[in-house]
Amino acid sequence: MEARIARLESDVGHLRTDVADIKTDLRGLRDWAEGRFDRLEDKHDARFDKIDARFEQVDARFEQVDARFDKVDERFDKVDGKFARVDDRFDKIDGKFARVDDRFARVDARLDALTHAIARAQVAAVLLYVALAAGTFGTMARAFGWI
Repeated sequence: MEARIARLESDVGHLRTDVADIKTDLRGLRDWAEGRFDRLEDKHDARFDKIDARFEQVDARFEQVDARFDKVDERFDKVDGKFARVDDRFDKIDGKFARVDDRFARVDARLDALTHAIARAQVAAVLLYVALAAGTFGTMARAFGWI
C-alpha cells in the first residue's frame, strides 16, 4: 500500500508541476491578451475620437446651415407679407373690375334697347316712306287723270 501511496504522491507531484506550468502559461496568456486588448482599445479610442471630431465639425456646419435657413425663412416671411399685400390689392382691383363689369352690363342693356328702338324706327320709316310714295303716286294719278 505504501507503494501505491508513493506512486500517488509522485503523480500528485507531477500534477502540481503541470498545474504550476499551466498557471504560468495562463498568466502569460492573460498578460498578452490584456496588452492586445489595451492596444486595440487605444486604437479604437483614437478612431472614435477622430469620428467624434468629424461629427462636431458636421454639427457646426449644420448649425451654420440652420442659421442660413433661418435667414431664408425670414426673407420668405417678408415675401409672403408682400404677396399678401399684393393679393389684397388684386382683391381691390377685382372689386373695381366688378363695378366696371356692372357698368358695361348697364351700357350693354342700354345699347340693346337703343338697337331695338332704332330697328323699330327703321320699320316705321320704311312704312312712312311707303305711305308717302303711295300718297304721292295717288296724287299724281289723280292729277293726271289716271284714276
